[in-house]
Formats: sequence, structure tokens, C-alpha cells
Amino acid sequence: MVPWRLAFSDGDPPGWMAVYFLIDAIFLIDIVFTFFTSYTDDITQNEVTDKKSIAINYLKGWFWFDILSVIPIDYILALD
Repeated sequence: MVPWRLAFSDGDPPGWMAVYFLIDAIFLIDIVFTFFTSYTDDITQNEVTDKKSIAINYLKGWFWFDILSVIPIDYILALD
């Protein structure tokens, strides 16, 4: 959605900006919840419930993609 808006839209109505902010906020909450979600160890096939191990596993994997997707690029570009 962001590339389309950046390429073809002059601006968004205020209501849409609130929707975009809400979606980003919900996804940020999901990122926090992922730090408390167990995962299955690839080697032992056991469920890992230790909070430290979950955090390390998430930080080594999808965390960086998730956090990059929450960065409000449209707000940053609007600062010009």
C-alpha cells in the first residue's frame, strides 16, 4: 500500500491516516506478543517455553523484518 500511495497519491484524508496508524499499532503489539509465544525446536522437536530462549530465537529470525515493516516511512517522507 505504501508504494502505491507514494507513487500515485498527493495525500490521504485524515481518516485514512488514523487507519494506517491503527494498523501499525496493532502490528507493534503483535511483535511484543511474539516475544511470549513458544516455538518448536528444529532439532529436538520439543516446544520451547523459556522466555529468554524465545526472545533470542525471535531476535535471530523474523524480528528485524517485523520491526522494519512498522517504521512509518510515509511519515518520515512527509517531513520534507
